[in-house]
Formats: sequence, structure tokens, C-alpha cells
Amino acid sequence: MSKSVFTETFELLNSIGVVQTQNEFCVDWLNKSESYFRCLRFHKRQPSTQTIAICSSKLKHYSRLLEAKADDKSKLLANNFSNLSQNLDDVIFTASKSKWMTNMETQKTMY
Repeated sequence: MSKSVFTETFELLNSIGVVQTQNEFCVDWLNKSESYFRCLRFHKRQPSTQTIAICSSKLKHYSRLLEAKADDKSKLLANNFSNLSQNLDDVIFTASKSKWMTNMETQKTMY
């Protein structure tokens, strides 16, 4: 789910030279420790909503800065950042919706 969006984000940032390793991506773009992905794998968990939101916010921020530049390469990169941010926002929406809908179903069965 969100790991694949993080993979896409890492691959783009790596391809343009913004980050060199996944460890660097975790620290600089997710505001997490270098071992964040290893811990997720070990515990068989998905990234937290807060982590997804932080990455989305950072992508939006840089998308806006790049969009203001005049060259086509910056505009294309801004669009890529914006699309990745939207994908992360979609993950947040889906996870949040699932949580509150499950809660509503639980409440219905209680009454």
C-alpha cells in the first residue's frame, strides 16, 4: 500500500540526486530514523499516517517551489512531486476511511 508509494518517491528522489540511500530518505523525507523501514518489515507494519503526511507535506512544499521556476524541467519535477503527494494523501484517506467505517460498523452491532 503506502510502501509502494514510498518506493516510488524514493526512486524519483534518488534518480534526481536528492537522496542516495533509503536510510537518507527515511531521515530527510520521513523524519524518521535510518532503520524505519527495517523496523516496519520486522514488525510487519505499515508506515504511520503521520509519517505519510510528513512526506506528502514536504513533497507539496517543494512542488510549489519548483512550480514557480521558469524552466520546463522544474515544472515537470513539480508535477511529479505533486502526483506523489496526492498518492500519499490517497493512502491517508483510504486508511482513515477504513478506520472510521469499521468503528461505525462496530457501534451498529452494539445497539
